[in-house]
Amino acid sequence: MHQYDVHRNIGRSRRQFPFFVVVQSGLLNKWDRRLACPFGDAAGFIVYPAMFPVFNIVGHSLHFLPHLISAIPMNVLGEVVTNLSDDAEKLINAIDLVLSRGHPT
Repeated sequence: MHQYDVHRNIGRSRRQFPFFVVVQSGLLNKWDRRLACPFGDAAGFIVYPAMFPVFNIVGHSLHFLPHLISAIPMNVLGEVVTNLSDDAEKLINAIDLVLSRGHPT
């Protein structure tokens, strides 16, 4: 598994989150989980374009959902459908916005 690989979600949440992108560095590859963010529909909450960018994943227009970052068991990560290395800056910037300080609540 490589950083920015997009996997099909083969777990119970696959209808809500059909894909995950692995965001962790290769330094953690011996771990039995992968730090990943899901893709899904952003309906129901305020969408900030820089925080929730839209990607076309195998014909599906889905929002990157960095606020739902989690350590996903490898057995939930299905086949790799694409790699988003070319969009790494956009992905990391979105994660940075989730973690940034100084914004009012």
